[in-house]
Amino acid sequence: MASYKRGVWYKTPYGKKTKGRKSVLETKIEEQLKEAEVEYSYESKRYRYLSQHMYIPDFILSNGIVLEVKGWFTQEDRAKLRKIKEFYPDLDLRLVFAKDNKINSRSNMRYSDWCKKWGFKYCIKEVPKEWLEEPPKPLPDTLKLREINEILKEFRESTKPKKKKRSD
Repeated sequence: MASYKRGVWYKTPYGKKTKGRKSVLETKIEEQLKEAEVEYSYESKRYRYLSQHMYIPDFILSNGIVLEVKGWFTQEDRAKLRKIKEFYPDLDLRLVFAKDNKINSRSNMRYSDWCKKWGFKYCIKEVPKEWLEEPPKPLPDTLKLREINEILKEFRESTKPKKKKRSD
């Protein structure tokens, strides 16, 4: 796959050409948002999670809804999104899938089942009109590295096995 640059035509892994977006589905979602005259930004904000990782949402709608567009929904994607939800519980993160595929060939769980299990709103192929018409809500600020380290420290302490007191 050719390298990605905004506004530049490039070839997807499936041979289709898109302009300025990482996938054909992202291009379709962008066309839908333009047609509905919804204000949005593309990959415009970064959210730090863990100490060395950043999450960049695909689309942020003017009403504060964050759209993550997924063709394939890998184990790494699922782990990352669960962490994002843990660090930013007020972030209204929603998923847009190309298809409601199975998580993997050995599982009966589908993308939609995973979203229901972990509390994510989702849609298939197209953003529902209701989402576009929701009233605005504020976006949370990204956490500072110090805040992330405090969260991680609390987590480590809460999961650390407790030492038994010796009675002599």
